[in-house]
Amino acid sequence: MDMLIIDQRGAQLTVEAKAIVIRVSGRNPASVPLNQVSRLVIAASVQLNSTLLTHLAEQGVTVVVMPGRGVRRNAILYGMGHGDAARRLQQYALQQETERVLFWAKRFVSMRIYGALRLLRHAKQQRPDCRYPLNTAIRSLSQALLRVQLAEELAELRGIEGAASARFFTAYQTLFPESLGFLSRNRRPPRDPVNAALSLGYTLLHGDAVKAVTQSGLDPMLGFLHDISYGRESLACDLVELARPRIERFVWGLFSQQLLRDSHFSVDGEACRMMKAARRIYFSNYEAQAHVHRRWFSRYAQMIARQLSASETAFSTIAEKGP
Repeated sequence: MDMLIIDQRGAQLTVEAKAIVIRVSGRNPASVPLNQVSRLVIAASVQLNSTLLTHLAEQGVTVVVMPGRGVRRNAILYGMGHGDAARRLQQYALQQETERVLFWAKRFVSMRIYGALRLLRHAKQQRPDCRYPLNTAIRSLSQALLRVQLAEELAELRGIEGAASARFFTAYQTLFPESLGFLSRNRRPPRDPVNAALSLGYTLLHGDAVKAVTQSGLDPMLGFLHDISYGRESLACDLVELARPRIERFVWGLFSQQLLRDSHFSVDGEACRMMKAARRIYFSNYEAQAHVHRRWFSRYAQMIARQLSASETAFSTIAEKGP
């Protein structure tokens, strides 16, 4: 087990004999060894004590608390990460090196657009009825991929990424039945089942990215593509760009296979929420494929950490290779 998900309202979590013990009224207690858990996701109102939090921190377990009603963002509790503070000092210094910041930002945008292109090309084979909007988006994203390498400033690069994302979602929405009401990407709150499923996936990705960053000894608040913003783990947001297309393909698959349906969601005001039975389906399928992007996150975080202490010559060599 890698990710433990608690989705039962009123559950009580304690630690006993190096195991997380889960108690739910009317059921026998269940336990999971601490050394088998690297991520704890809490998706309901539960009770847990400070002793458990201490053990989770010692074990390096990242805790992700999903947003509840009326809460705008998730909470992430970091486990004890990498102990080399010198690495973070190098990261702070790098923020003043415009060329290197732009290099990494271009890398993340390129990977995001490339992944979106792969998804759209695959979709065109599966959905010939959507060929026109898919082809239009493929041409636009291919041109955007070329413009990324010519960008000379972060503001220009972010504009390219934003336009490419909008063009992608214009085509992506055609893959879903009109009955789902998916007309555009929206969030906080998501207003239709597809956006609810996407938001959940992006939140889980973010928790995985934060873990990879902290374990590599980096400060998750200092990113490249995403600038500094109060309360935002900008470097984790950068890493998430690598795997967004995987979540988008994943969500499309859940709906096209009818593992998720309109009846799995409820509407509360403007917010569309995934019901508990659907979350079980979602979480189990997510975990089955999450090892791929977790490997990516770890590799890229470690690559950044190594390059922080690289000489200017070493940086010039990797920059020449491109993304």
